[in-house]
Amino acid sequence: MDDIKQKLCPNCRANVEGLVHRCNCCGATLDKKPSFFIWHTYMTQESGDLQALTKKIFDEKAVPENPDHLEHVKKIIFDIYCYPQDMLGDMTNKVICYRTKKECRIRIVLDYEKYISSNSFEKTEMITDGIIAGIELFESRFKK
Repeated sequence: MDDIKQKLCPNCRANVEGLVHRCNCCGATLDKKPSFFIWHTYMTQESGDLQALTKKIFDEKAVPENPDHLEHVKKIIFDIYCYPQDMLGDMTNKVICYRTKKECRIRIVLDYEKYISSNSFEKTEMITDGIIAGIELFESRFKK
């Protein structure tokens, strides 16, 4: 008797059977091909369009494709949070580079109240600005 294996998200371990490109829960890529930019979204129901807008930004290549200092990392992972302040505690924007793994994690914390009261254009601008600011902070780490 064959064992039935569930297809699970590599990031959050959610069942992603039938999905092709991204996890519905966290936004992690399910494609086998390696990508330089990887992104995950963490949100409440009220900020539910965060995943779709972030996907649109990366699909349309609205972020710089070739940041400086690529010799230092093989991938940049964006963790984008949109939670009320009481859920975030003291969480802030942050860039962490793991030199041994040759990866960089960029945490972006969006202003929840501003995000949920904004229109789609303003939301896209907030996400894009956060991504670009994270890349600039990453690049500044390696400038001498």
